[in-house]
Amino acid sequence: MALSLLVDDREPEFLKDALKDIGVVMRISEDIGGDYVWDSNISGTWAIERKSASDLVGSIVDSRLNDQIRNCLNHYNHTVLLVEGVYTKTDNGEIQIRVSGGGTIHRKLAWHVLEDCLEEYQMFGVMLARSSSLADTVQRIRRLIDISNKTEFPMLMRRKNTLDFGTKMDDRLYLMTAFPGIGIKLAQELLNQFRYPHIIMNLFEKNHELLKDIPGLGPKKIEAVRKVWME
Repeated sequence: MALSLLVDDREPEFLKDALKDIGVVMRISEDIGGDYVWDSNISGTWAIERKSASDLVGSIVDSRLNDQIRNCLNHYNHTVLLVEGVYTKTDNGEIQIRVSGGGTIHRKLAWHVLEDCLEEYQMFGVMLARSSSLADTVQRIRRLIDISNKTEFPMLMRRKNTLDFGTKMDDRLYLMTAFPGIGIKLAQELLNQFRYPHIIMNLFEKNHELLKDIPGLGPKKIEAVRKVWME
């Protein structure tokens, strides 16, 4: 991996040392934002704003995070909010943060406020990433740099959507293929015969004789669909 990463000098020593083979430590201006910054020849400029679970809560309470995210969005093509650590919801709807050694810290911030904030950032184009520890953060940063330099994404290509949605028939076809053993060809045959999904599912529910006339629809497939539908 080429030397391409700028690391803010206020980041933990562990992270600075673990990334020294690809990064240069320097002071990144708060007016620009980002704790980790790099420029990809493929996808443009990137910034990661790293927040421990505790700092995440504190920066939401004092609105500091809003300014940091806004600065990143204004200066980089891609902004990532990397949340490090584990937090859970307490019985009274507030935040509980897990700390090393097995203890927890209670913070007086409503769970829904934190989650609403994260969802709003994502709606404005911020990528949300998570890590469980400093060591995991190192791996997440390296992985994000790798992804930023990719031109192909095999995981997204594993199952291509062969349907062009937008019509009622497309939606019906998509609905039918959600059942086990029902591929596009068989779903199309069912819809050609009976037109509407609710009619088809009524036939499955009753294990109707009409289903036996459908090519490619044997007893095992009928039973598999009935099991999903009836449970």
